[in-house]
Amino acid sequence: MATEIVQQPAQERNGATQEGAGIAVENPATGEIIGWLNSDDLYTEGCFEKVVAAFAGSPDALLVHGDRILLDTDSHVSGWAPMPVFDPELTGYAIASETAFWRRAGTEGIVFDEELHLAMDQDFFCRLYHAGKVVKVNAFLGCFRCYAVNKTAALQASRGGEVETAWKRNFGEHHTGWKNSQRRNSLRAWISLLSNPRTIALPYLYRRFVLRRRGV
Repeated sequence: MATEIVQQPAQERNGATQEGAGIAVENPATGEIIGWLNSDDLYTEGCFEKVVAAFAGSPDALLVHGDRILLDTDSHVSGWAPMPVFDPELTGYAIASETAFWRRAGTEGIVFDEELHLAMDQDFFCRLYHAGKVVKVNAFLGCFRCYAVNKTAALQASRGGEVETAWKRNFGEHHTGWKNSQRRNSLRAWISLLSNPRTIALPYLYRRFVLRRRGV
């Protein structure tokens, strides 16, 4: 399985994402399956194999996404988020960008809106939702790093305006799905913890009960 990586400066996130995702004129990625990863985040071990298998199992799928692991600034597991199947009516926006991959074929002409800074990914994936089938993989595909200076976290209070604008652009002026919070399914969360002892359970419990006791 061939993997191509295109890196761009983090300070130019929107333009870098356009280019890295293969939808810019210069130095585009050339693969059949495309994703993008912010410099703070990580893919999980086996992520690409699971994504390729998901596309192979659903030849009509345009977008594949999965669950996310949360990391602290020292790369310790601080939480986990089993994502629901993306349903605008029930879940609101439910795609973690570091777990999302899409086919090049069928997405021509769908580009990131560089006027958006905090809801650019939401707007893009909502348009992919309209363009084709979305498949949710019940596996942890990416790790999202959480810390105070993280762009999304630091500006969360002001994100709402962009989220609403992007949502209504895609689903209509009177659609209120953007207000839906992602309800945590406690049973599924515990099942996910117990089903992933090496990647989630042991690292999470180590951070919570060992490192905290040491004052780390």
